[in-house]
Amino acid sequence: MGAVRGPSWGRLGAVRLLWAAVLVLSGCGADGGPPEPAPVPPLDRTPADREVTLSPEAGFVDAVPGPLAAMEPVKSRLFYSFFPAESHPEDAPVLVFFNGGPGAATTGILWAFGTGPYSLDPAPDGAGTPSENPFPYTRFANLLYIDARNAGFSYDVFETEPSPSECVGVDDLRDALEFILTLLEFLDAHAPLRDNDVVLVGESYGGDRAVIMLSLLQHYAEGGGPASLLESDGEWLQDRVQAHFDRAFPTETGRVRAAGDVAEQFGWQVMIQPGILREYDDADIAAHPELQRVPGRSSYDTRRTDQEDTRLAELVQSAINEPASLALLLGMEPRDVPRLSPDSGRSNAFRYRSPRDSVDPASREALLRTELGELTPEDSYWIGYSQPCFENGIPRLPLFFELAGRTHTFLTNARYDTVVWSDGIRTGLESKHGAVHDPERPEGAARPGIITFTADDGASVEMRYPAYEAGHEVTIAAPVELGEDVEAWLRATGAIGQ
Repeated sequence: MGAVRGPSWGRLGAVRLLWAAVLVLSGCGADGGPPEPAPVPPLDRTPADREVTLSPEAGFVDAVPGPLAAMEPVKSRLFYSFFPAESHPEDAPVLVFFNGGPGAATTGILWAFGTGPYSLDPAPDGAGTPSENPFPYTRFANLLYIDARNAGFSYDVFETEPSPSECVGVDDLRDALEFILTLLEFLDAHAPLRDNDVVLVGESYGGDRAVIMLSLLQHYAEGGGPASLLESDGEWLQDRVQAHFDRAFPTETGRVRAAGDVAEQFGWQVMIQPGILREYDDADIAAHPELQRVPGRSSYDTRRTDQEDTRLAELVQSAINEPASLALLLGMEPRDVPRLSPDSGRSNAFRYRSPRDSVDPASREALLRTELGELTPEDSYWIGYSQPCFENGIPRLPLFFELAGRTHTFLTNARYDTVVWSDGIRTGLESKHGAVHDPERPEGAARPGIITFTADDGASVEMRYPAYEAGHEVTIAAPVELGEDVEAWLRATGAIGQ
């Protein structure tokens, strides 16, 4: 491959980092090390051959630095949690959930509320113990949740002494690459899921991340995107993505895929109140007094008070700190999660905590530490929001419109959200891109809504746009409605039922 030009990771320092695509799923080997590669499935496998037992699991993926490792004394260890579809997981799509921020824990919102087999009750009088979800998304899909770097259960590992006073810098490109590599490692280690359709489900900044990830994946053969997001050191990504396709489709080993071919597997995104289109709502918000910030009221959901926002955060923290509740949310015992406890491979771990976090982790995590073991002063088991040193450098809107013609897109419209006013997004698309909103389609839908516009390649794009009685976190206020709509959309776009 020839050199390709684009933004460099050097934005975060004087030295441009070179990362290898050498990730390993944690703790699956006999000695607690990397697992043995899963065998390539037989070329003539039948549906019956693919019916295997997949169980809930959780673990960590290491991002191991490449040739310039000496210049990068810290690596990220990303947490994942997985639940298989209730029926025929080998044929069901894989929904990949992640929250935004940057720095917000996926395990704090999308994982804890309304999507998995167990869920917390956000009602003011709701119990703090997870209960069975009446509409788990496992009814129609496999669920994979990933915590961003240093958020939720994810933590950093220092090869030298950590610096507790400094946060670890990361930019939008590196963040997206870490998620891509975590996703590919998970798929490749689970043979029945390797060739399944993949749906990125990003909330808030997670919508930005999804667009960058899809651009990198769909344009992997040319360096990751129409603007060549990676420089020549992107060849390792080309090799890593190609290795995935060679394992997922062994009859086509060596076939280099164009963007449209990649989209046959990586061509779906659910954007829950996405930040990527936020610039379209700014002027509209200024013209609507009801959308202005009201002291004491939540901007994430105008029906809530700031105190109620705090209670929701405390509800998650309490449930995660209680080992029995955490086991319900995980679908397994916390002690069985590799490299979660100190005696299962957690060493040199470091957590950067937000200056706003004045609570001592040792006291907040007393029950969990009693169950799993005490941590060093620089470490903690779970952080809801890490406030990282994060730098944005990639223009996302051009990527979004370039992807649109071959990527199925689902956009939520939550009327009580003033962080991202999605009705302003609609009017922005209408005024700047000639989009047309049809509030009556698809016919018969409980929550209809379609936005049609023309993609960069000239294709006519229909983007699903249902409205919800919800705020920024749609899965907290309207989880069943969102799940029903996503399932119907996946069936309509061919991800379910083929």
